[in-house]
Amino acid sequence: MPKLLRLIAIVEGLAGVVLLFAGWFGEDRSFLLGLLLLVSALISAAVFLALAEILENSELMRAEIRSMRDELRREPKALREGGSVPGRPAPAPPPPRPSTSPIRQSTDPVTGRVTHIYNGVSYDSRLAALAQLTEDERRGQRPPASG
Repeated sequence: MPKLLRLIAIVEGLAGVVLLFAGWFGEDRSFLLGLLLLVSALISAAVFLALAEILENSELMRAEIRSMRDELRREPKALREGGSVPGRPAPAPPPPRPSTSPIRQSTDPVTGRVTHIYNGVSYDSRLAALAQLTEDERRGQRPPASG
C-alpha cells in the first residue's frame, strides 16, 4: 500500500508538470493557471507521500508489537521449565556487602560517648565508618586488618 501511495504521488507530480506546461504553452497561455495547477499537484503529492510514510510506520509498529507479543507468550513457558528467557540478560547478582569487621567500637570512659574507629579515624556513627569502608572497597583499597 505505501508503494501505491508513492506511485500516486509521483503521478500527481508529473501531472502537475504537464499541466504547468499546458498552461504556459497551451492555447490559453495562462502563466498563473499553470503555476496554480503545479502547486496544487505538488501539495497533493506531498499529502500522498506523508500518508505512505504514516502507513509504513504503522505497519512496522504492528509487526514489532506482534513479535513482542509472541515473545511474551513464550516467556512464561520458558520460565516454568526453569530455563532462562532468550533475549533477556540474566539478573545480575547483588553487589557484595562490605565486611564490617575492620570497624571497631570504642567507648570513652569519661564521657561514655561511643565512637566507631576505622583505619585509625574515629567516626561518631557506625554509618559514617561503613560509608568510608564501602568507598575504600569501591576504589579497590583493601581494608586494614581488624583488631
